[in-house]
Amino acid sequence: HAVPPGDLAGVFTRALDVLVERLEKRVCAATSRPRGDDRARAPKGRHVPAAVRREVWVRDEGRCAFVSESGNRCVSRTFLQIDHVRPRALGGESSVTNLRLLCRAHNRHEADRLLGERFMHGRCEQARADRTRQRTAPSPAPSRAHIDEVVPVLMALEYRRQEAREGAELCAGMAGESLEARVKVALRGLMRARFVRGTAQTSTAG
Repeated sequence: HAVPPGDLAGVFTRALDVLVERLEKRVCAATSRPRGDDRARAPKGRHVPAAVRREVWVRDEGRCAFVSESGNRCVSRTFLQIDHVRPRALGGESSVTNLRLLCRAHNRHEADRLLGERFMHGRCEQARADRTRQRTAPSPAPSRAHIDEVVPVLMALEYRRQEAREGAELCAGMAGESLEARVKVALRGLMRARFVRGTAQTSTAG
C-alpha cells in the first residue's frame, strides 16, 4: 500500500531494503537500540557477543578482510562469515581483535592453511556423514498406549483376546481421540468383520 500501483521497481527496492536489514541483523547484529556494551564479558565457547559482531562489521566495512600476499584485499561483500584469526580449536577468543569478516571461500582457505587441509576435510566428511545418518535413521516407533488401552475394554465385552487385539489395531491413527471414540471404532470394525465372515460361511454352506 506504500508503493504506487504498477511501480514494480519501487516494490523491488523496498524488498531489497528489508532483506539487507534482516541479513545485517543476522550477520552483524545490527540494531537501532543496542543493549549495554557486552564486550567486557569473557567470551565463552562459540558465542560472539552482539556488540563485538557490530564492531567487527563496522571496522571491516561489511567486506571480506582477506588480504593476499601481494597486498590486495578481497572485494567480496557476499556470503560473509565471522572468522577467528586464531581459531577456537587453538584457543582463540571471540574478541574484536581476534575476529574478522571473511567470505566463504577465504574462510575455508584460512582454515585449511591454519588447521591443515586433512583436518578440515575430515571435519567436512564427518558433518556430511552425520547429516546422512540423521536423514536415514529410522523413526522411533510410535506409542501404542492408545491402542493397548482398547484391548481390555473389548475383552470385558466378551471378545476373545485375538479379536480384541485386531479391533484395537483399527485405532492406530487415533492417538488424540478419547477412549470411548476408539472403542466405538473398534466395535464397528469387529462387527463388520463378523458380518463378512458370517456371510462367507452362509455362501459356502449354500
